[in-house]
Amino acid sequence: MTEQVKGKLEPEQGKKPIALAVVLVMLVASLIFVVLFASKSIGYQQEIQIATGKEIVEHFKALDKKLGYADLSIAALSTRAGSWNEDAALLSLQASYLLEDIDYHLAELFHIGAAIDNEAFANVDGQSASQDEIKKQQQLLESFSRTDLPADRLEEQLQAAQQQLQQLHSIVQQFNFRLEGNRNAMIRLSSGFDWIELAKQMDDIIFNEAQ
Repeated sequence: MTEQVKGKLEPEQGKKPIALAVVLVMLVASLIFVVLFASKSIGYQQEIQIATGKEIVEHFKALDKKLGYADLSIAALSTRAGSWNEDAALLSLQASYLLEDIDYHLAELFHIGAAIDNEAFANVDGQSASQDEIKKQQQLLESFSRTDLPADRLEEQLQAAQQQLQQLHSIVQQFNFRLEGNRNAMIRLSSGFDWIELAKQMDDIIFNEAQ
């Protein structure tokens, strides 16, 4: 090989390792970027799931507390059927507010449940069904002050409303409140585990009453 040919080949051979190194660096950089982006995306998705899980827990906690209060309020009203007074009026107003709060938390749970498993809640629009049933109970409370409504009939209706509240409360109390604060448990909740069947049972009770 002549010196002239060797002089032409050496620069070209020197360029190949440099070009290969540049390509490898770009590939590694691309892979790092993809891994970082995927990790960030997964982390963001998990934060959304954890937030949803916390929301589910808060709704169950609120229902546990307010269903218990509503049960006591309506039980107290039931003993006052036929003897309306200011105390009964206050209890009636308190129970009405509690029913509104209960409706809100039920509707939110049904909404989250439908987003996870639409078929499980396909028989009814959870929000409108719960609102219809709550309105019926509120109208019952409003009728408490009517003097033309027989006391025994009013007491019977109040007891029926109380029974439904107790059924809902019994289902809520089956929820595992000890899951609160556990990140993995919150992610499970956001996927429907450990609670959606309970919501479906409450949905069925309200749907059957609303028919």
